[in-house]
Amino acid sequence: MGRVVRVVQWLLIAAVLVLLVEAPHGQAAGQSSLYPQPIHAFSWHVYGQQLAALGHGILTLSFGKTVVDGSPVMPQVWRTAWRSIVFMAIALFIVLVGGVAKGIYDGLHAGKQTRGFALSSFVQWFLESVPDFFVIVTLETIVFAVEIATRQQIPFIGSALFIPGILVPAVTLSLVPTMFMARAVRTAVEEQFGQLYLVTARAKGLSARRVLWKHLLPNLLSTIRVASVPALAMLFSGLIMVEYLYYQHGLLYGLFSAMGNSGSEPVYDHPIDAGGQVVAVFSPFDRNLVLGYLTACLLVFVAFYAIVALILDMAGYRKVRNPYTSVLRDTSASGKVDWLLWPGALMLVLLCAAAALANHLGLPAPDQMDAIHITSHSMSTPAFPPSAQHLLGTDRYGRDMLSNALHDTLPTFLYAGIATVGVIFLGTGLAVLSSIVGWRPVRFLIETWNGCVSLIPGVVGALLILELPPVYWLGVHVESNGSSYWGPIHAVIYMCVIALIETGKVSYVIQHVLDDASDKEYMDAAEISGNTRWTRFLIHLWRPLVETASEQLFVEFNRIVILVAVVGYFQITLGQAWIPSQAGYVFVNTSHDWGGLFADTAHEFFASPWELMAPALFVAWTVFAMNLILESVRRRVRSVPRQPKGLARSFPYRLIATAARTADRDQVSQHVY
Repeated sequence: MGRVVRVVQWLLIAAVLVLLVEAPHGQAAGQSSLYPQPIHAFSWHVYGQQLAALGHGILTLSFGKTVVDGSPVMPQVWRTAWRSIVFMAIALFIVLVGGVAKGIYDGLHAGKQTRGFALSSFVQWFLESVPDFFVIVTLETIVFAVEIATRQQIPFIGSALFIPGILVPAVTLSLVPTMFMARAVRTAVEEQFGQLYLVTARAKGLSARRVLWKHLLPNLLSTIRVASVPALAMLFSGLIMVEYLYYQHGLLYGLFSAMGNSGSEPVYDHPIDAGGQVVAVFSPFDRNLVLGYLTACLLVFVAFYAIVALILDMAGYRKVRNPYTSVLRDTSASGKVDWLLWPGALMLVLLCAAAALANHLGLPAPDQMDAIHITSHSMSTPAFPPSAQHLLGTDRYGRDMLSNALHDTLPTFLYAGIATVGVIFLGTGLAVLSSIVGWRPVRFLIETWNGCVSLIPGVVGALLILELPPVYWLGVHVESNGSSYWGPIHAVIYMCVIALIETGKVSYVIQHVLDDASDKEYMDAAEISGNTRWTRFLIHLWRPLVETASEQLFVEFNRIVILVAVVGYFQITLGQAWIPSQAGYVFVNTSHDWGGLFADTAHEFFASPWELMAPALFVAWTVFAMNLILESVRRRVRSVPRQPKGLARSFPYRLIATAARTADRDQVSQHVY
């Protein structure tokens, strides 16, 4: 039965992908003199024709031909696939070797305050907190500055050499997944270390190294295999920005090009028709090529997962069921705040204070333009690089990037905060209904939902939905002069799509934690002892639920901020407009957030990379601060303060104790009378 359910889930996931890809993205209709910019009219007839053509292609084992030049799809896809495969192979090797080794080291030295562990922890926090696009922008800004200083061109962006063109992008791609693997392995080591079988092995005289290789490491293979799936998903997600910002044409670069996005132009183009009238049409969305690239990505993903599974099987993998409870660290700091909380909170407070007081810091206004710089020897025009006058430089219009980033901070926090709270509440509710209440349809929904959003990188899924013409054009208002503005409903739909993608991940994570806690042997003992489902929930499941939801609150805020920024790079923002001009319609971003700032600066990245540095720096600052607070929360919820009279009693324990005392009094009263 379980296999049948999994087959149905995969069929549903495939159906969702096909329906998204095959949705009509063609020429808009409904042109009139009052509405020179057409609104797309969705056609079920066209949709049916495209699905029928897809069915014919499946039966004939052909993806058809491309729209642009009519060439076969799959040869073009595989010509670009090798570069992504090389990136993935090198990055996956670093993840498996470096991530596992670091996780074991951190797990074994977690209770020791050594310099090596402190340095390893700092590297963990730093690399987890720095988005990959910030690393790329920083490297390219440094290379750009060196080129200006030395007046020599350095082969870096788009290089065909091994080190700058293969190794550097692969190492950049591996940073975040390696830290994820290290954290997963460290948690498993801490749970296993101190269990009775390890204590017995050491008591029999086995050396620490032999205990590690013969007893501990085999029990970590299950964790490595489970963590390899999200690690591979992270590699695919990171591959998007790696291929775009390093200008390496791989699978993901080809996918977005087929979706009508070159990485430096809006998704929708504005050519002039044969009659000389300025019209707005959709950029070519080559559905055959998009489907071909998605299929290739799926095959590469499955191939790499099979390789990982084969390696683990050769290493002695076996499915391990851990019936023991997770280890709670004993700490004497009962009334103290973890020191990691202070720098993280201080960084957020400083950022919010600077954003609130941005108009009083002596910075130029966000729209103030610095048109020209004239000296005795030279004359220059924007964009200006970072200087004493403009600390983070200016954009191509001479607007100060630091001022714009500061003014966009609080709106970004507001949007991301509201979406995060909604995701956590909805995800937690679904997980409770699935794991604790036991509703099978909800479990099927969560697993299918998570499979879909995990298989597709978040930015790909967001763009596939947001670029659908009926979604893209929802909320547009056309004025008499031909200007088009997107109303607030567009921002709501935008954030709902982001929340839709993230809710599937959150609900699955919380469900997994609750399932693991429910499988412990003490849960069977509690049921045999006569505890009700509600009592078992309060005593044994409340704590892991609160722990996981608290951690996911910070994790999801970071994810949403990063996802909004990356989607903004591809010219999809919370607010936008098209303004008619002599050359055609001009795409104008009206969204005052970091995603909009990414959209404004994406055009000029290769000419002046510091324009993208400002929003990337602010995103990295925020994620780093939130990760420091997250680490403090993890330590707090996974530790038990050492007190003279035993463990601290939390709310569920006090509630149950009160109910028990009330029940005892009732029994005594009945016995007396």
